[in-house]
Amino acid sequence: MSEKAYDLYDLEDKYQRSLDDCKKFLVSKGRVVKGTKISKSRIDYMVSIKATCPLCGAIFNGKNSNTEHILPLGLGGKNVANNKIQLCVACNSAKNNLIQSYLGQPPYWKYYDDKWSTIKKFILWSEFVSDEGIRFSDCVPSMHQRFLDARFGGIEDNINVRGYGRLSSWKVGDEPNINFDQRKTKKVLRDPKDKTKSGFFSMIESGIGILGDKIFSDKKKKIRPKTRVQNTQVKEIINLPIKEKELETLEEVIIKLVGKDEITLQKLGNKISKYENKRSGGKGTREFFATYGHKGTMKNILEKELGDKIDISGDHPNLQIKINSLESLEQVIIKLVGKEEITLQKLGIKISKYEHKRSGKTGTKTFFTTYGHKGTMKNILEKEMGDKVDISGEHPNLKIKIKL
Repeated sequence: MSEKAYDLYDLEDKYQRSLDDCKKFLVSKGRVVKGTKISKSRIDYMVSIKATCPLCGAIFNGKNSNTEHILPLGLGGKNVANNKIQLCVACNSAKNNLIQSYLGQPPYWKYYDDKWSTIKKFILWSEFVSDEGIRFSDCVPSMHQRFLDARFGGIEDNINVRGYGRLSSWKVGDEPNINFDQRKTKKVLRDPKDKTKSGFFSMIESGIGILGDKIFSDKKKKIRPKTRVQNTQVKEIINLPIKEKELETLEEVIIKLVGKDEITLQKLGNKISKYENKRSGGKGTREFFATYGHKGTMKNILEKELGDKIDISGDHPNLQIKINSLESLEQVIIKLVGKEEITLQKLGIKISKYEHKRSGKTGTKTFFTTYGHKGTMKNILEKEMGDKVDISGEHPNLKIKIKL
């Protein structure tokens, strides 16, 4: 399992094949293949060693698990080992709830034109959690939080996982290959037979009677009446409006593409064309600005929409643009590291939070790309701030300190 901080661009590179398969399937209105579950011998083995759901840590026993297709069959997924994973019934239901809350009922090709951005985020999230578990999946924050709401009532503090990833990544006799302990208090692992739920999913379950009314205490089983939510209330919950951030704002994109240095408007136009091609398959600045409802010259649009945040100077055709409000790389790193020595991993987390607050995106790659840098964090910082930082230790325990 990786300790790397990811953002959406990393995930697109990592899972580009799944995105291409889905897009081809939806555009051609492909035929959904029939799915099959994993073998009984594998399920029996997981039960015998008390393996857990790779997402929530629920211990497998009896028939409390289902075979999930990572790239759903309805989105072009194939019925092959590399696209299968065994989840507990509750997580399987929560994932189904997640995609249906965004897209409704299949066939999903109906939503391709309007909701490709959402479909893409779901695929990236589904693929990533199947390889890494949910502890890093907040790099797709909308999907991550919606799943937590559906599965845990929004909280994921007490998770201890000893589970298996893709069917193709293990065989009977192997040790679990997704392992982490996120427990903050001493509690037993969640058991899917424990009917105690909370939040969004509990109200749906109590309203439609999916899992029954038993509630277990930590010490012994007790049965007590459980307040039911009326069907009308459940309907209102299911139909809550979805606030999904489909696009980066115009300001976020321009700040990211321009970076810290002054560049020509012609060069910015080339960057915009590449960005639009990657985002939607389109080309040209006209299509890019039309996405945000703007027409006219690039100069006029940017001056009107970004105002004092940019400075455009020079004469046509040699117009130059510069971002006025961007802190320097050095200023940000000194501020985030502070006076004490910290690990590069912790700095990466701080950078990701800083970038999310600044541009709405997460990940160190996005942050450093803003300043025109590519490579590992260590190499970038040593090159750009060599005489101002001290990086010591061995990977993955590298530490950084600001030289006073």
